[in-house]
Amino acid sequence: MLALQEAKLLALLATLPFLTLVSDVSGIIDGGAVATKLYGQPMETIIASVLRGIEAEDIAGFIKPFALITGTVLCQQCMKTYGGLSELAARR
Repeated sequence: MLALQEAKLLALLATLPFLTLVSDVSGIIDGGAVATKLYGQPMETIIASVLRGIEAEDIAGFIKPFALITGTVLCQQCMKTYGGLSELAARR
């Protein structure tokens, strides 16, 4: 049972940077769409501005420190149940 929980924790740690990247790109595109629609700003200008502003510290921020805490708490709560996540949701 412990190996399953460790696998879930590793999966969480592996996917969180990808989810962060997807949300960042989505925010840039959506913000660009709003700026284009409301203020007439060309999308090319917005993307060029974003690319000029990105630094190494921003890219290193994809690995979130709270992922380990979140994964550990969720795995511990799931270990207390017998039915997995569906049982955990039913307990609420």
